[in-house]
Amino acid sequence: MAYGVPIPDIEVERVKHLHHIEGKTFREIAALYGLKSPSSTGRFFKKHGLKAIPATTQTSKDPGEDALRKDIENGLSNIDIQHKYSVCIQAVCDWMHKYGFDVTRDLVRYAAFIPEDRLRQLAEVEKKTDREIAKIFDVRFQTIHLMRKRYGIDNYTHPKSPSREVLYNLYITEELSQRQIGKKLSVCPGTVSQWLIRNGIRKRTRLELAAIGMAKGYWKDTGFKARRTRMRNSLLKGSQPQQAMVIALILGLEPLYKDGWEIIIGQQNWSILEGCKEVDIPVVAMRGDTIVKAAVEVDGIYWHVPEDHLVKDYRLRERNWKPFHFTATDRPSEDQFPSMEEVVAGVREFIVSHS
Repeated sequence: MAYGVPIPDIEVERVKHLHHIEGKTFREIAALYGLKSPSSTGRFFKKHGLKAIPATTQTSKDPGEDALRKDIENGLSNIDIQHKYSVCIQAVCDWMHKYGFDVTRDLVRYAAFIPEDRLRQLAEVEKKTDREIAKIFDVRFQTIHLMRKRYGIDNYTHPKSPSREVLYNLYITEELSQRQIGKKLSVCPGTVSQWLIRNGIRKRTRLELAAIGMAKGYWKDTGFKARRTRMRNSLLKGSQPQQAMVIALILGLEPLYKDGWEIIIGQQNWSILEGCKEVDIPVVAMRGDTIVKAAVEVDGIYWHVPEDHLVKDYRLRERNWKPFHFTATDRPSEDQFPSMEEVVAGVREFIVSHS
């Protein structure tokens, strides 16, 4: 399973300082290195034998019994309490268990249209699963699961596995996908996968899936789109503003070739910062023994945080790269090109200054 680009090994001391001295959580450390999951930080700690601070001592956000009781009396739901204290829903449930409050109290509003006798009839007599009951009342199956627990009904009725002959006929003979079989039998694709493994039916490889999909016409449009995308990405990578910036750099730096400069314009390079961050457009200019390195960053206003630039620029300068930033909106437009030209002019002047 791919976890993305890990934290570089050379960052051991810095990560240790962030966690033990500055009190950063695993999630905050992962965010600093451009990773989405805190488990990436956990794997880094395990790899280098670092000791983690227990979460209970690291973040103390427990509001206490009195504050929780007051929130409940004010009519706040568990989700409202979660947003109020900026924690996950599991933390709220843990607090409820700790102080003896009813975790399933939010389900009271469902009792009006999902009465106990009706739910018991469906679960115990008709032997319907949580997912099937949820479809009847148009709610999430987790809600039915909690309501069963509240009423003391059997917690969950596992869907009965069909015979191996039925599975073999659906999966091998009719060549249905796991998703299609799940839809036919009212279960999720993961349950179908477990049934196939349990009955000793070999699951298809990616090539076999592609062959069946193309034979039945499922992947015709998708395959054409994928080929077209690969052709485009072989020349230009990244978002539309990044592609526009690459073209602008090619045109803007072309006059330097006449002065004896050799220009290399790269795209989306992870090796410069050793996998820690991605450099959008690295530019390397060489003439004789002179080597000039510039890093052009295309920053989208919707997903870039200004504080991230400070860390990235610091590491680029440590490795003798000059950072340049271009702030782009969702799609390049005519009013952006003057600022794009200014960035190209800045890169050109920076290279010429080393003549």
